[in-house]
Amino acid sequence: MEYYADRVKFVILEAAWPLFTITILTLMVTLVEAGEYEEGLAAVKKEDYQTAFAKWKPLAEKGNSDAQFGLGYMYLQGQGVVLNYKKAMRWFRMAAEQGDPDAQNNLGLMYAVGTGVLEDPIYALMWFELAAANGSEGAKKNIIASEKNLSQSDLSVARKMAAECTQKKHKDC
Repeated sequence: MEYYADRVKFVILEAAWPLFTITILTLMVTLVEAGEYEEGLAAVKKEDYQTAFAKWKPLAEKGNSDAQFGLGYMYLQGQGVVLNYKKAMRWFRMAAEQGDPDAQNNLGLMYAVGTGVLEDPIYALMWFELAAANGSEGAKKNIIASEKNLSQSDLSVARKMAAECTQKKHKDC
């Protein structure tokens, strides 16, 4: 009987080995990417925006929301790149679709004042609502400011849009 028990253990370990290997490789890639992101962040602190861009762009293209936010901010401010609100919006949107509250708040701000897009206070409030729900304190303040300038009908529309966006997991909002 013990032979069968040992054989079952071996079969289980054999079956789990590929999953274990994939998990370890994924962790290693994640650690490398985290290192690259941190190197980019250190470069920004030194105002070495070219290095930050070089570190973050490949990560952002792979879907790293922190790097996407960083590139969005660089384009928004013209730091190390030519100021480009459309590109800022694109990178912020990618990060926002992953639930990044700072990117969501920045999208709200861009819509609130018409930076790179047509001014749209309802859409701005939608993004502020999403950002606040994800923990952005700045978005909570922006909601209060937005509420003063919108009708009850517009507030309802924006909140409905935010709820629908949440159901869609922030995609195509």
